[in-house]
Amino acid sequence: MTREMLTPQCHDAPGDSGGMGLGFGVGYRGHPGQFRHTGGNEGFESYLFMDADSGWGIALMGNSDSFHLIYPHIAETIARAKNWQYPAKKISLQETLPLVEARLGTDAALATYDQARAADSAESKSSAALNGLGYHLLTQNKVEDAIKVFQRNTALHPEDANTFDSLGEAFMKAGKKELAISNYERSLKLNPDNGNARAQLKKLRP
Repeated sequence: MTREMLTPQCHDAPGDSGGMGLGFGVGYRGHPGQFRHTGGNEGFESYLFMDADSGWGIALMGNSDSFHLIYPHIAETIARAKNWQYPAKKISLQETLPLVEARLGTDAALATYDQARAADSAESKSSAALNGLGYHLLTQNKVEDAIKVFQRNTALHPEDANTFDSLGEAFMKAGKKELAISNYERSLKLNPDNGNARAQLKKLRP
């Protein structure tokens, strides 16, 4: 590997030392010598992180489509134990909820969300965190749990067209056609430009 490969060809932002090199993300969080690459396919994800200046590195592989949610934190833990300098990344609520669900279940993830709301977390005021959890559950084929999460989201964000679109998708996957239609209609009413809701209604209506 040459130094040119680790020279940013496209910067993350004007004046930023980091960006994309030749095949690698370089200058991780203000550290020019650090570079990384991720990869995977269905059911498998991997993470490579190296420090060209100090000579350490780590390669992680996981047999899960959700491995990307935890590999930065595995790397952080190992780096701390080895006294490597690995800039910590704050874990977001949207990342936290699927991790809690995977370990402790959907109810525990919802309780974690409720704690964030009680603490007046800025992230909890958006529909994004619960929507992400719902789709995480759908990818795991936990459809009824996904419905529970999406229903909570629609109750908390009744003016958000996307929450009803997501609930409609979950009901459609569960084979509950009338409930799917009802939620897609609600989404379209809130956002007449929602092309996905319109397309799904054409499929669902007789």
